[in-house]
Amino acid sequence: MLKAGTRYNLVSTLDESSPGHFIGNVYYERENVLGELQGDLFIYHMDIDFAGTPRFPNRVAGRLDGLEIVRTGDGVRFKLVEVESETA
Repeated sequence: MLKAGTRYNLVSTLDESSPGHFIGNVYYERENVLGELQGDLFIYHMDIDFAGTPRFPNRVAGRLDGLEIVRTGDGVRFKLVEVESETA
């Protein structure tokens, strides 16, 4: 379970890229809210590709497995890396 108010960077296990981050259960890319965790489901709000085809069935982009999200379809794993607070 993610800690409330704590930032977690989403980091690909394939190439260490970081497409976005979570604060609590809300997912951001840059400063835009694009998804959320609902229980163990990662719901991605931008669910339509350029051709108008749904990217993920029912907007379920993945599942939370410990501190990783396993992406729907290809099984790529993304680590949730806690970011230390700059204020102590």
